Amino acid sequence: MRKLLLGSMLVGGLVGLSGCVDAPTVGAITSNRGPVATTGAIGGGKAGEASAYQVLGLFAWGDASIQAAARSGGISKVNNVDREALNVLGIFSSYTTKVQGN
Repeated sequence: MRKLLLGSMLVGGLVGLSGCVDAPTVGAITSNRGPVATTGAIGGGKAGEASAYQVLGLFAWGDASIQAAARSGGISKVNNVDREALNVLGIFSSYTTKVQGN
């Protein structure tokens, strides 16, 4: 019974400390960026971005969707989508979607 309780506490703690932000690297503070999708067209005349944030895995706000990023840049046809993620000890994390297009 004690092993089951300790195992449950360990799994619960790991789940509680995990963030909802995509972070393929492991560390106390991680920051990474990379491509999500492209149409093959290079860049575009306009750019936009949208972000979402979370604190302690309890509070989250923002809209990091491609649609929100396109709307912020006045883009009707998206050519490229990139993402940027930041995680600080699982306490704070952010996810930003960046788009380019016309």
